Amino acid sequence: MKKKKKKKLPQPTLSNVEEYINTLEKVADDETKTTSKPLNVSHKKSPRIILNSSGKITEIKVSASLMKKILYKGDPIIVCPYYIYRVWLLRDISEATTESMERGLYFETMCIGCSANNEGTYDLPRSKVSGDRLTAQIRIDDAVNRFHRENEKYGIIIDKEYIQYHAERVWEDKYKEFNDITIIIQGEIDFLSPIKYAEINHTAAVFDLKLTGDRDNCFPPFCWGCPEEMDLIQGVLYSNLMRLPFIYYVFDYRKHNPGHRLLPVKTIITHPQDQEAINRNNELDQSIRKTVSSIQLWEAEGWNKEPDVKVCKKCPIQCNEWKQVKNI
Repeated sequence: MKKKKKKKLPQPTLSNVEEYINTLEKVADDETKTTSKPLNVSHKKSPRIILNSSGKITEIKVSASLMKKILYKGDPIIVCPYYIYRVWLLRDISEATTESMERGLYFETMCIGCSANNEGTYDLPRSKVSGDRLTAQIRIDDAVNRFHRENEKYGIIIDKEYIQYHAERVWEDKYKEFNDITIIIQGEIDFLSPIKYAEINHTAAVFDLKLTGDRDNCFPPFCWGCPEEMDLIQGVLYSNLMRLPFIYYVFDYRKHNPGHRLLPVKTIITHPQDQEAINRNNELDQSIRKTVSSIQLWEAEGWNKEPDVKVCKKCPIQCNEWKQVKNI
């Protein structure tokens, strides 16, 4: 019987690869903190809730994306309960992929090999006349090349075992507000890697890869040029979930002077005594409570349809209430 060959990693510029692998294996094996596994097979979106025989929610999985659909920087936003129920909790209805989303998925696939759920976007719409790449794709392909060059400089490793990494664990309800429901926090992590550059030096960190039209944009919600104005809940959640540092890795594809940004998020994992990091962790807990409380309220009210022009405009559910809004 042939011995199984040991998988070779990409050759990094760091000398602590062994420590990196040991760190990731410890994170993956620590079942009291996370239940994590690489996403090796494609699958349809599974519901974020479990219902009992009476139709009442007994378990809910809370992600950063779900919280952002209900809150912005901890404050409630206008939302339709029925939309949240069908699209974000049951997940039996999917939203259409926008052009910017499609470009982001393509960039992610070209950089690390796949996007969430082990799916991939391997091309973008081309010229109907010549079949050539359009200008946006040419610039995005340039961003992909820049991504690989920067990785060498930073000692970043793209290891297929640690891309699109799913992690989840039971959230600790400190105040025992939700005794009748299990709350699980979860995340889909783009990749885990070491990094060493300037003052940033981590054996392993959580990376979230982003593509943007302009890395200097200061208009919310994707104000990468003014990160202090952003809702950082994803970074705080993922760092808390994995017990690792979190870094946004942002590339743009603008015409003039395209580039990238490394944006580490200060959390209690990297700055346990820092008051700002402590405040962010408290705000995360509050956001989880507000999200679950809102869902329980909407459940008690029967998942009402609450039409609003901005909310309904992009909603995939074609209900009568939306038709009424269109007629006003």
